[in-house]
Amino acid sequence: MRILVNSSDIIIAFAIVGGFDGDIEISDEGLPSNFVETFKPGYYLYRDGEIKVNTSYKEESETMVIDNPPQDIDSLRIMVATLQKQSVQSNLKIVSLENKFKELEEKLNKEVGANE
Repeated sequence: MRILVNSSDIIIAFAIVGGFDGDIEISDEGLPSNFVETFKPGYYLYRDGEIKVNTSYKEESETMVIDNPPQDIDSLRIMVATLQKQSVQSNLKIVSLENKFKELEEKLNKEVGANE
């Protein structure tokens, strides 16, 4: 995994595939167990080679004003990170649903086979 850290050691983005200019490579062993699920830009810090929860993190409002576009690169990176997180969460849900579908399909096939 690769993380992108701003000048205040705040993790503003991560990538499982690919990366960013100036990113840092992190081994999976160095990640908190729920990093991907709980990631929010600014929620984690990267200091002294460790990922820690940012104790001064404040939840941002989910609504964004469209007529006031972001003016700096950090804002754009945060938006990309948020979209990436949503994509990862969607992919995890898809995999879960595919597994449940396979289980139900196998169960149905067994019951149909038993009734024949």
